[in-house]
Amino acid sequence: MGEAWFVPLWDSTPRPLLAAGLGIVAAAISLPLIRSSLAICGVTMTSRPWRSAIATGFVVALYAWLMLQFAVERIDEVRPGPVWDRLRIVHHTVLIVLLAAVTVTDWKTTFIPNIVIQVGLVIGVSLAVISGDLQMTHVWVDWNAEIPRFTGPYLPEWMKHHPHLHGLAWSVAGAACGAAITGAVRRISRWALGVPALGDGDVWLMAMIGSFLGWQAAIVAFLLAPLSALVAGIPMRLATGRPYIPYGPFLALASILVMSSWRWIWQLEWSLGSAVVREDRRAVFSMRRLFGDPLALVAIAGVVAIALAAMLGWRRWSSGWKVKRVGGG
Repeated sequence: MGEAWFVPLWDSTPRPLLAAGLGIVAAAISLPLIRSSLAICGVTMTSRPWRSAIATGFVVALYAWLMLQFAVERIDEVRPGPVWDRLRIVHHTVLIVLLAAVTVTDWKTTFIPNIVIQVGLVIGVSLAVISGDLQMTHVWVDWNAEIPRFTGPYLPEWMKHHPHLHGLAWSVAGAACGAAITGAVRRISRWALGVPALGDGDVWLMAMIGSFLGWQAAIVAFLLAPLSALVAGIPMRLATGRPYIPYGPFLALASILVMSSWRWIWQLEWSLGSAVVREDRRAVFSMRRLFGDPLALVAIAGVVAIALAAMLGWRRWSSGWKVKRVGGG
């Protein structure tokens, strides 16, 4: 129905104007949301929340322009209908607004209000089910089954015949995966350090992110978050003088980076050998083939978990050894 008027109206609007309009709307919505989120955490006075709202609007405008100009989320096997293809920008604009409220609140109070996350989860799953066509990546796709120039990747037939069920599947799978990997790191750090390195709010935050992006993008965002913390967190810590900084803002930043570059992340490939053997799949790492290989994913998750536990355990042991040595001397 919307193809008759919505698509022509959308396509006839100049891209910079459309991106700026979405940014203005996002800024207007995020201002009361940020205020409410801060109030829930007991902050009644804040230094000019409109600055955070304007920053949110700028981020949304930039993301929208990247989507309109470069189709940064478009991949070969996902071909949504004309209406939902355009509304995916709005869908992820909602996520960015929610992330902005969480980021500001977490940064100022080190708490993430559960109500914002819960509302976000409901919105993410509901829109996925209603549309049946907002996924960045299908709940399952196996590029290992591709035969170049003959057949494409393997896609389960039921997804094509039951799009709304598929919407529920990829969104819930994303939420479950986001919560599971964050919860696993929280438990490992509690065991290795004696205290959890992540809070409950971070677990729910990743669940909300996964409900909007799907499980594959949620994993990539979670893996990019430490890099974001190193690049942006260290200068922030030096500038503010804070002994520690919350992790939620870097999960949010990593998620926005994933949304803004998913097309290239998903198609990432690099040769592990010479150009002569490049046609051999065993000599080429492929991101999209990795996400179609359950055994490889389980193996990588196991190696990462063991390495993380060993690293944190060594840190706890070395810190305790140093304290004991100083006390005895």
